[in-house]
Amino acid sequence: MTVQASSFLLCSLIAAAASTVALGIVAVIQADVSSGETATQGQQPVAPSYIPLIMTASIFVVSWIAVTLAFFRDQMLHRVTVIQANVAAVAAAQSDIRSDFAALRAELAEYAEQRETEGFLNGRRSGTNSGTSENREVRPLRRVRPLD
Repeated sequence: MTVQASSFLLCSLIAAAASTVALGIVAVIQADVSSGETATQGQQPVAPSYIPLIMTASIFVVSWIAVTLAFFRDQMLHRVTVIQANVAAVAAAQSDIRSDFAALRAELAEYAEQRETEGFLNGRRSGTNSGTSENREVRPLRRVRPLD
């Protein structure tokens, strides 16, 4: 299996790698912020904001989906290109076969013409060699029905 590396796939991979690193950094920072806060002088602790973590995670998911789609798109384009090459090869083979058949038809037509000419000449020779001109008879090729 070959991997076709298009610019879309490479950019998606770079974005996915960057979003993976960013997600790791944001997750570590978020864990430090949420565990390091303590309540001072009777105040309630401030709830940590998960918005940066959620946004980074969503970018992470979207970028890896883009990598997957780019990979499958490139594979389909590669297979379509292979199929088109095969179709072109078959079409070229068909045109070769057609030209071979045309050459064969021409040879058969020439052979048939030759045989017809030889038959005519043999008939003429046998007619002239069979005797004198008074004894010559015309022999029909097919049986002729008598006229009623």
